[in-house]
Amino acid sequence: MGENKMRSIRNLILGVVVAMLLSTGALAGSDLNEVGAFLVYPTIIVSDNVHPDAQGRLETFVTITNAGPDDVVAHVSYINGEADSSQYCYECDFEIPLTGNDTETLVITEGENGIHIIAEDLYLDMSCPWPFGMLIVSLEDEDGNTISDNVLLGEEVVVNYDQGTAFSIPAIPFQG
Repeated sequence: MGENKMRSIRNLILGVVVAMLLSTGALAGSDLNEVGAFLVYPTIIVSDNVHPDAQGRLETFVTITNAGPDDVVAHVSYINGEADSSQYCYECDFEIPLTGNDTETLVITEGENGIHIIAEDLYLDMSCPWPFGMLIVSLEDEDGNTISDNVLLGEEVVVNYDQGTAFSIPAIPFQG
């Protein structure tokens, strides 16, 4: 039964990814392994609330890689995805400095009233009040202006510790 739950979640996420790729035309001119100036992690999962008898502690690990030689600032936005919420599309955002050829991993878990995001080596520890959403990463210069250097790569890994299962999804890159 636990394997069926993870398979359902995996199929849901893969469906969302394919739909986003088809709607943006990304399959025609982009490869998920290419670098981009903008990354989309379409679904952040921290809880298996799909099934009434759900079991399992889930964590999502999001990696953001600067594949270029120069230092950049990654502007990360967690966007509320609850359509029935009065705060639909509200966001929690923060910045992550990345040196050349640097990778940062965010650990995203279920919090008391939403999600909890941790990046231990950056001393980042924050909460967002919405339990379902997506993550978007863009590049900025030191003045906060968006830049279009194609240097970002990313991946999301969802782990269910109780079921002993995990799956990964590449971030969807958009080129500047």
